Amino acid sequence: MQNSGLCGAPRLQVPPCKTKTIRKSKKSLDLLTYILPSIAFAISVAAFVWMRYRKVNMVLPIGVDSMTHSWRGFSYQELVQATNPFSESNILGTGSFGSVVTLFLQENYDLMEIPSSFFECMPMLQVLDLSHTSIKSLPASISRLVSLQELFLRGCELLTELPPEIGALSKLQVLDLEGTELMYLPREISRLTKLECLKVSLYGYGKSYREVKQICKRIPAGLLASLCMLKALSIDVNPDDDEWVADVKDVTDELLKLKGLMTLKLYLPEVGQLKGITSVRNFKFTVGHRKQCIISLLPHGVEEEFEKQENYLKYMNGKYVPIEIRNALKYTCAFFLERHWTVKKLSEFGNDNMVELKFCLLVECNELQTIIDGREFCTDGDQTYESGVDKKRVFNSLEYLGIHCIMNLRSIWEGPIGKGCLSKLKYMALHSCPNLTSIFTTSLLGNLDNLEELIIEDCPQINSLVSQESSCFEPNPFLPSLKKISLLDLPELVSISSGLLFAPKLERIIIYACPMLESLSPMELSSNDLKVIKGEIEWWNSLKWLESDWSSGQKDYMANVFVELTRDESLMDQLAESGNSM
Repeated sequence: MQNSGLCGAPRLQVPPCKTKTIRKSKKSLDLLTYILPSIAFAISVAAFVWMRYRKVNMVLPIGVDSMTHSWRGFSYQELVQATNPFSESNILGTGSFGSVVTLFLQENYDLMEIPSSFFECMPMLQVLDLSHTSIKSLPASISRLVSLQELFLRGCELLTELPPEIGALSKLQVLDLEGTELMYLPREISRLTKLECLKVSLYGYGKSYREVKQICKRIPAGLLASLCMLKALSIDVNPDDDEWVADVKDVTDELLKLKGLMTLKLYLPEVGQLKGITSVRNFKFTVGHRKQCIISLLPHGVEEEFEKQENYLKYMNGKYVPIEIRNALKYTCAFFLERHWTVKKLSEFGNDNMVELKFCLLVECNELQTIIDGREFCTDGDQTYESGVDKKRVFNSLEYLGIHCIMNLRSIWEGPIGKGCLSKLKYMALHSCPNLTSIFTTSLLGNLDNLEELIIEDCPQINSLVSQESSCFEPNPFLPSLKKISLLDLPELVSISSGLLFAPKLERIIIYACPMLESLSPMELSSNDLKVIKGEIEWWNSLKWLESDWSSGQKDYMANVFVELTRDESLMDQLAESGNSM
C-alpha cells in the first residue's frame, strides 16, 4: 500500500520533500541593507535619551522632609510571601535586588522582627522607612547599609534601643525617631557627622534600666555638639520626666555650638532656658513645668492643629510675664497659653510683641478678663504713647483664635480698635467661659471681614453675639465672609445679631441647647447660600415665624434644609458624622 503524498528524510524510505526556494528581491535587499540599520540607529538614540532622562529623574531629594512616599508600597504579608518567610536563600537584596535604592515598609504593624541578615546585601539602599511598625530592635546588619541617607523609624512605639552599629551609617543625613520610646541614644551616633536632621523621642522612666547597663545619661555628653552639620533637631520627652530637668541645661549648652542649626523643637522646663536659643530660624518651644493631663479640655484635633504651626511657643503654668517670653513672642507665629495664674489681659505680654501672631490658643487662664485692651499706654524707648493699636496693628496677622475654659473672661476687646486689627481672622472659637457677657461690638465686627467660622459653646451669660454701641443704622452686612456658625449650650441667648444685617454668605448654622432663642430674623439668615440648619426638633417646631418677616416660600426653604440633632446621642458624635469639627 502506497501513499504518494508522503515525503521525508531518506532513512524513512520515502521520497524527499520538495523545498520552495525563496528569492530575495532587490527591494528586500535594499530594506535589509539601508532601511533596517537606520531604524535600529533611531531606536538606539531614543533609548539612550530615555535612559538619560530616567537617570536624571531618579535622583532622590535629600532633606529634612524630602519623603513624598509616592512609590507603590508593599504590605508585610506581601513581602513575607515574596521572600518565602524571610528565607536566607531568598532574602531581599540578593541577586538583582542588591541595587534597590528605596525600601518602604511603614504601616506594617505585623512586622515585629527583622532577620539578622536582612540588610546584608543592600549596598545601594539610600532611603529606609520602617515607621509605624512593631519592631523592637534593629539587626546588626544595619551597618551594611553604607549608602543609607534617610532612616525613618517614626511611631515605632516598641523600639527602646538602637544598636551601636548605627554609627557605621556614615552617609546618613536624616534620622527620624519621633514617637519611639528610646531609653537612651548610643554614643556611636556622634560618628554620624553628615547628619542634618535628628528627631528623637525619649522614654521618661528608664533610669533603672540605664543603671543596669551602666549608662549615665540618655544623651551622652558631647554627642549633639559633634553633629556639626545638624540643621534640624527635635527632642520630645515625657511630660512627667524629672530627669529632663537635669539634662536640659547640658543640651542647651551644646546647641549653642551648632552654628548651622536652623530648626529646633524642645521642651524647656524653666523660662530662663530660652536665653540664647531663640536665634534659630524655625522653632517649636514648650516652656514651663507641665503635668500630663488624663483628660484634655480641648476638642479633638485642636492641639494637633497647633502642632502643625511654624514657630510656635507654648507657655504653661506661668506667673507674671517674663522678659524671655516677651522677647520670644516677637518671632512667634503660634502662641499657646495654658494655665497662666496671674495675667488679666493678654496684652500684658505686649501688644507690639504679638503683631506677627497667626494662631492663638488660650486655655484655663482663669484670671484672664479680656484679650486685648486698646486703652493701654505703651512705652517705646523714651517715648510714651497711648494705645499701641494705632501705631502697630494688634493681631493684624491673626487667623485663628481659640479660647477654652476661662472662668473670669468677660470680653474679647476693650477700648478703641485700630483699623486692621483682627482683619485677617478666619476662625474663632469660645468654649466654656461662664462669665463672658460681650463677644462683638459693632466696632469690632467692622474689622472681621475675613471671618469664616465662628463657634460659641457653653457661655451661659451671652444673650446676643453683638453688643450694640449705638442704634445707628448700618447698611452693609457684618461678617461678609462667614460660612459656618455653631451656637451650643447658650441658655440665655435670645438673639443672634441684635437685628443687624449679618453673614450674607452663611452656608451652615448649628443651634443646640439654646431654649430662649424663640425666633430667627431675616437679617440673621439673609444668605442665599444657606444649605444646612441643624438643631433639635423640639426647638425648631416651637420657633415663631413672623408673617411680616418671612414669606411662605422662605419658610418652606428653611424647613427643607433643616437637619435634626437628637438629645439621645452625643452631640460631638452627630457633628462628627456630618463632617463638622469643633
